[in-house]
Parts: sequence; C-alpha cells; structure tokens
Amino acid sequence: RNRFPKPRVRADGRGHLVVPDALLDPCGLRRRWGAQTSWWAVGDSLYVIDSRLRVVRVHVADGRLRHRFGPYDADGVGVTADAPGCWSPVDLVAIDGCVLVLDERHQAVHAHKPGAEVLARWFSAPADSERRWRRIARDERGCLLLWDGTGDTLDRVDLQGRRLGPVPERDVRHHFVRDRSAKQPADRAKPVWLTRKGAVPRDEKDPAQWPEPTFQKRGVWTSRWLDSDLHNCQWHLIELEVKDLPPGSRIVVRTRTSNEKESDAEVQATITPALATLGSWQAVPALVGVTQPADRPSKAQDVDVLVPSGPGRFLQLQIEMGGDGIRTPVVSRLRLRFPRESLLDYLPAIYSKREEQREFLDRFLAIMQTTWTAIERDVESFFRFLDPDSVPAEAMAFLAGWLDLRLEGTWKPEQNRRLLQEMPKLRTRWGTADGLRAWLRVYLSNLGGVEPGQLADACIPGIVESFVERRRLMLNRPDTATLGAAEGLWSPSVVRRFQVGVFDREGEVELVSAGDPELDLFARQAHSFRVYVPAAFVRTADQEALIRRAIELQKPAHTTYELVMVEPRLRVGEQSTIGLDTVVGAPIPGPLVCTTVDDPPSRAPYQRLGFDTTVGGRHRGYAIGADEPSLA
Repeated sequence: RNRFPKPRVRADGRGHLVVPDALLDPCGLRRRWGAQTSWWAVGDSLYVIDSRLRVVRVHVADGRLRHRFGPYDADGVGVTADAPGCWSPVDLVAIDGCVLVLDERHQAVHAHKPGAEVLARWFSAPADSERRWRRIARDERGCLLLWDGTGDTLDRVDLQGRRLGPVPERDVRHHFVRDRSAKQPADRAKPVWLTRKGAVPRDEKDPAQWPEPTFQKRGVWTSRWLDSDLHNCQWHLIELEVKDLPPGSRIVVRTRTSNEKESDAEVQATITPALATLGSWQAVPALVGVTQPADRPSKAQDVDVLVPSGPGRFLQLQIEMGGDGIRTPVVSRLRLRFPRESLLDYLPAIYSKREEQREFLDRFLAIMQTTWTAIERDVESFFRFLDPDSVPAEAMAFLAGWLDLRLEGTWKPEQNRRLLQEMPKLRTRWGTADGLRAWLRVYLSNLGGVEPGQLADACIPGIVESFVERRRLMLNRPDTATLGAAEGLWSPSVVRRFQVGVFDREGEVELVSAGDPELDLFARQAHSFRVYVPAAFVRTADQEALIRRAIELQKPAHTTYELVMVEPRLRVGEQSTIGLDTVVGAPIPGPLVCTTVDDPPSRAPYQRLGFDTTVGGRHRGYAIGADEPSLA
C-alpha cells in the first residue's frame, strides 16, 4: 500500500472535492503570454489578442485556454498568419454580455458570446467611410465608438452598425482609457473546489471548509445475546432503517451466533480487543455514504441484509458507525427476522449434501425468498389498508376512493383520518340532518382544533329545516290553531305573486311564474334549511369554501341551504335562540379569534356603527310622565 503516492484529491466536510489544478490541465494548455499580446479581463474570462499570431484567445481566470479564434480571411475562412488577406484584430469591448472584436484590416467588427464556440461577423464599415477604425469603445448610451486613434473626430454607430453621426474626440476620449489586465497566469495553479456545479477556483489562503466537529468519528454498539428459543436457529434477515448517511460516512453490521449464552462479563471481554482480531464476528458489506449527494434533502432508506453467521440459538449484533465528526450516520430502527424459511427445503436432497454447496444455495435462494416474503407480509397485513384507524397516510386516498370520498389536500393525515373514521357511521344517516351535523363536526373539529364530542355537547353546528318555521295560523292544526301560537294569517303579500283581483297593486307585485298559488303557503318554506356555525371557526374565505363543499356533499340534491356565521353576541328578536345562536353562562369551545384580511363572504358585518356598535356618550331617553323626550 505504501508503494503508491497519497491521492491528490481530497474531500472536505461539505461534500466538495479539493482537486489540484494539474489534474484539470493535463495537456499543459496554461501558458504565459508574450510581449506582443494585449489582454482584457471581461467577467471571469481573459480575452487575449496576439498581434504576431493574429489570433484571439479566450482563457479562464487562471490562464487555461477555452477558445482560440483565427487567423481568418475576409470571408471568415481559416488561413495562416502570413497570408495576404489575413485579418488583424486590434481592439475589443464588452457590451450587453457580448464581446466585440475590431478587425483593422477588413474594417469589420466580430462578436463572441462567452461560452459560444464561434466568433461571428457582426458588421463592417461603410464603403464611403472617411476614417479607418483602430480603436473601439462604448458610451453611456450603449452605442459603439469607433476611432482611428489620431483624429479629432470619430464615428458613433448603434449595435447594428448604423451610423449615428460623428462625435468630437475630446468629448468621448475617456471611454477609450481602460485598465488592461496586467495579471499573468500563475506558474503553479491554485486548487479548486470540485462541486456538482463545476470547478470553483480556491485560493491557497482560504481556510479549509471544515466546520467544528460535534460528533465522535467512530462508535460501536453491541447488543446483548438475543434468544430465539430455537436450537440451531438460522437467523434470516436484518432490516435497518437508515435515517441519515452523510457523505463519506459508513455503517458496518456484524453478527455472531452460538447455542450457549455468554455472561455480560464474557461479552465485554470479547468486544474489548480490536474488531479485526475477533474471528467469531462476521460482517456484511459496509454501507457508505455518497461522496457528492444530490442537492435535495436526504430521505430515510430501508436496507435489508442477510445474517452472515451460521445457525445458533443466540445471536449478538454489532453496529459500527464512522464519519467525519461533523455529521453522523443515524440508524433509527432495526428489526431481526428469524427463522429462515429456506427454499432449499423444496429442492432434492442432493443439493444439500455438501456443506459448502448447501450454504451457498441457502444464501443465494434467500435473496429471492426475501422479496417473496415481503410480498406475503403485505398480503397478510392488507387488512390495515381497509381500516380507517390503521391505514397509512400514503394509502388514505386509496381507501377514500373505495368510500367515494375526496380527501382535503390541505389537511394533515390525522385530520383526513377523522374524516375516514366518520364515514362508516354516516352511511345509514347519509342525507339526513343528523348525518350532516356529524359530518360538519369533523370539518369544524379540524378547523378549530376541538374534539367532535365537545362540539356535540355544545350543539354545534345548528341545523334548522325551514318547514319547522312554518308558523302561520291554520285551522285543524293544534300547534297553530290557537291565538298566540302562530305568527299570523297567511297573505298573498308574502310571495307577492301577481294575481288579478287578489294581489295586483302596482309597485307591490312581483312576476312569479313558478309554482301553484294555492301551495305557496307550503312551498315558501319547503326543501331548504339553515346551518348555524360559530364565526370563530371559519376565519377565511377558503375555510368557508371548505364548509360549503362539505354541505354540498352531504345534503339532498333537491334542497337549498343558507350558511349563517354566528357572532358571540345577543340581539333580541334577531339572535336570541338558546342552543342555536346563543349561549348563556359559558363560552363555547373553539379557537382564539385572530384578525384577518380575508373574511369569509357569509360573515355578517361586525364592529359597524348602526349595526352592532354604538359610539360612547349620553343618549336621549324618555322621562316618565313627560310629553317630550328629555335627557334621562
């Protein structure tokens, strides 16, 4: 092992690789520039114009070559540097994320977008141009300035090469004074951080990106002897739930078996020496964290490994974990399965005759047996997917589909579970007032954080069917045929249906064409109901829409309803029915009322002058015995 040099690639504590730049420049493309070159720093790149070789080179910040353009002729065809029609690049300027290169010989401007593989010809000087361009710059308006380098006047053009007129040289000379980068590439390159997004240069003086260690770098956990109550039991499987496996960390699982149980002192003596010297322990392949994981939160992973040890009544388990001390691997759950039901028992005895052959086939067939056993376990425990109390959160939509129910996507799993638990009880009461009450209690319970039983004790929600409010005075009805027990006589003015000779006064009638006038007394308050809900439970428009969806799902299709938000107040003649919209002596269960800018549409006005609010001050009253109002 010592014959090989130490690796030059190292990993830091954040999953980045520190790579010497020599590995990224194996062909030696980095070189120092000669005296006949001019270079400009444009963003993270260096553009170099070599007047001797008549080429334009693009380098990364540390000097490595990225692109090489030229030499070209007038048509953009590659030629040698000494060809008669070879171009002559002399100057460049960066504008709008693009680099423009001026060719003095052909009086043309070429454009290069960083990262592109080609240098495109942008525009050329007009044939009647009076000046020969040797310098290029840009002004504060985004236009190009082209100058011959000596004259008092220069040309201003737009980005398409259209002339905008001459400009005095003294007004724009400062645009041609640019700081050329005098930085040569270093002889020895700096290392870089090799991340999933590419190589990032790193300065030698940068501190190592190693946070302070907070965990031990190595730890070993050893269980007591586990008893199977079976002599020569073949332990089958170890199921691990690995909650976190950081980059570079590792988990090693070891087991050993015996038909005789050791004491705690003997167990301690066997785990004291170095693990490598323990011949009785047998390990499975180590679990190693990915060096550079994807940029997304890690998820727990289930790992199944076969028990490597031979038969034995007792088994001892050992887990060794190692890491960098900054993050630690986490094993959240462990389960041992035994005994192994080997498929080898179904094969002819000749396959089990030799011990080596039997052991190999037993472990080989156990791989397939593990998959089949998992399927059998799912079949045996499938009943839990049909029980609202035990169905997993990810399978709730499956069970809801069987019950013809749509779960609320914004609810937590336990809130949807309440809905599923209520469905079997409601099947016999579906479409009834009692069923609707129980159904809405689940929704209000989830909105307000109150148990459905507490809502039932407080008579929440309240439902009033309109026919019970049909209190008109009618003969042969014991409950309405006596004075004081009804609201009054029925009159055509209630419906205001236009009828000649019955109700036909202008300004009072309405054109009502549906229904039978003789049945208006009954149809007026038929097939409708009101639902009373405390306003504290429904605080936003989305929550009101949720309640309305619940009512629409439960109510009979031919009925209509009105949702009433009940405020905590008492108004004689308006809101004073005990057990429906009024509570005397104790507050109703419910959430704390918070201010909101998204009130539900059905909520009545509150804190409004003339409706439920009176500005403080003395009021006018009547004195006993006085003819005119006086201050009381």
